[in-house]
Amino acid sequence: MGATEFVSPGPSASTLDPSISNAIHPVGSKFHIAWSGTNLTRHMSVVLFQYNETSGGLVYPFEDATPSMLGAESFDWTVATDKNLSASTLFLFNIFYEGDTSPSAVSETFRITDDSTTSSSTTTTSSSTTFATSASLTGSTTSTISTTPISAASTMTSAVDTTGAVTSQTSLSSAEKNADTDGLSMGAKVGLGVAIPAVALLGIAAGYCFFRHRAGKQKKHHVDKLVTQVEPQMYQEPPNPPPYYRYEMDVVNPPTTHELYGDFTGR
Repeated sequence: MGATEFVSPGPSASTLDPSISNAIHPVGSKFHIAWSGTNLTRHMSVVLFQYNETSGGLVYPFEDATPSMLGAESFDWTVATDKNLSASTLFLFNIFYEGDTSPSAVSETFRITDDSTTSSSTTTTSSSTTFATSASLTGSTTSTISTTPISAASTMTSAVDTTGAVTSQTSLSSAEKNADTDGLSMGAKVGLGVAIPAVALLGIAAGYCFFRHRAGKQKKHHVDKLVTQVEPQMYQEPPNPPPYYRYEMDVVNPPTTHELYGDFTGR
């Protein structure tokens, strides 16, 4: 009876460099393990080792691929492992006879892959939002909000002028129109429900301010007009009273002041 060696997978060409062949076996698939030169008098088992591709050594502890068997030379194994496949996917088999501390056979290396843990590429969607506001000299204000999420674009433009008029224009791409039976997606409905009352409130506020300002101007104009019409006139002194004259019945010419009051000198 010859030495025990692997048939499937093949034997390792060198126990120092067991990385010559790298067949791929997905987790859950069937792997037919076979060997030759079995010692029919001793129990043996096949164990699975992970091979560290960085350091070049085996990762302990090993895992049992087969139960303890006597006289067997093959086994159908369902591929499975508890090792971290992110660290290494390279594995190999060893055959140990009961009581031995060294393997009787070493297989070539192979790879174990797990499709369920393979990371898949993900698409990251980005949205850009542009907000611009401009005010003209006439007092009207226009606000434009443009949002582009993924492939659908939605633009809403609202304008409020000083007369209190409110206009709203909404344009949706064909992708959003087809997303809802009534022509608007749920996002667009929510956007309009919030934006239209807000614009209406802005229009009411603008109209109130305009009429209040206009009423104030009219009141001021009326007061200025009254002030202009009723201007105070310059004060004028009354004329001096006429001198008092005493007339005698028989006097033709009125007496002079000296004659009436006398001479203060006593004459």
